[in-house]
Amino acid sequence: MNPGQYDKRITLQTVDDTTEQISDLATVWAKVRAISGHRALIFQQLVMGVWYDIETPYRADLTTLVPGDPIKLGTETLTVHQIIDPDETKREWHIKAYVKRG
Repeated sequence: MNPGQYDKRITLQTVDDTTEQISDLATVWAKVRAISGHRALIFQQLVMGVWYDIETPYRADLTTLVPGDPIKLGTETLTVHQIIDPDETKREWHIKAYVKRG
């Protein structure tokens, strides 16, 4: 893990299941890469979006992050699809997230 690779600030958020209120979980440094974009025709409307691969240092308080939770990246709001500790060493989180565009 090279700390210099984390060059973007993101805010990880959580959604309360009962009140549906969004609250900030943590603001962290991350390595963020767009990994693919796509277009789809859904209900006769063109929907475009981008998948992101996000890496952050491991933090125990992020174990409450779940698929569907939002991530603020600049002015965009991404949606968590998957969060894993890839080698189970508690050194880094890998998050797959998606944002709709257009």
